[in-house]
Amino acid sequence: MSAADLALVRTLRETAVAFRRPRLQAVRVGGAHAWELLDRVLPCELYLREGQLQPTLLLHEDGRIAADLTVGADAEDFWLLVEGMSGGELVARLAAEVAPGEEVVLEDLSASRSLLAVEGPYSWRVLEEAGHTGAARLPFLAFHVLDSGAWVARTGRSGEYGYLLMVARGDEADQLAALGEIPLAGPAELAHVTVEAMGYDVHAPASRGLDPLSLQLQWRLSRRKESVRGMAALAVARTDPDRQRIVGLRGPGALSEGTPLLLEGEPVGRVHAAVPWLGLEGGSVGTGLLPLALAHPGLALETVLGPVQTVSPPFFLARSFRLKPSPRAPAPDDLPPPYT
Repeated sequence: MSAADLALVRTLRETAVAFRRPRLQAVRVGGAHAWELLDRVLPCELYLREGQLQPTLLLHEDGRIAADLTVGADAEDFWLLVEGMSGGELVARLAAEVAPGEEVVLEDLSASRSLLAVEGPYSWRVLEEAGHTGAARLPFLAFHVLDSGAWVARTGRSGEYGYLLMVARGDEADQLAALGEIPLAGPAELAHVTVEAMGYDVHAPASRGLDPLSLQLQWRLSRRKESVRGMAALAVARTDPDRQRIVGLRGPGALSEGTPLLLEGEPVGRVHAAVPWLGLEGGSVGTGLLPLALAHPGLALETVLGPVQTVSPPFFLARSFRLKPSPRAPAPDDLPPPYT
């Protein structure tokens, strides 16, 4: 990444930045049998109260991840936020599962709605000052619809406070301008902070051939959903003694995806993702893919670039843990630096 890109990452960790999220699309599911359809198709439990969001996944038959999905319960309908497939593709997948006689309405909102994001420890302040009253009081994984029709959710990819705004397509520039003098970041910065938080990026090339077990995403699934597409394959994969799993890494600069990881001179795994670490000039942090028996913190490994240590992420001091959304919140200069 360039120095300007890394400066935006630091700004996110210290205050807030905005993102356009064109690859994140929305689908609405309604009708008398909406819950029955989603309970049958999704590999998670739908124990959702009104206004609550739940991250889950869509799987291929072999257990690999087909899409990153978040489901939210409205008063009568469900909102689905999907990344990794288009809204139209999601609608087609759901439509194929509608049983005869079921009343289900599927609406692809990608032609009419866009998603924007604000991430950072002071992102709540940005939204409140822009008129999104109540955003600061939203609990994590919750959403509400304002009287104006604006859809606001508290989510986040960075490990800091984060919010999504669903706006009318074509109004993105006006909505971003309404957020004030906030920097606009892009996909590179979003990918960087996702690695720092050991989050899931469905677009990362290294993740495309992996299943939720390898990516430590079992928490998004329910073992009870044995009949859902892909879950039988995962049940078999759990019994594989040779399966691999990601673990946090810290090492020298220039670590990159695919770099072999060596133990006592023998290759045992590879770097799954890596980014420059702002806590140490010339260093990198990320994740490595290792055999299950080795995928734990505290392991000393080698690469052609130098020694690597497996560690517990995250790799930053989240300022969001040090302040509460409030008019009395400390100023950014009064908080510890995000990297040490």
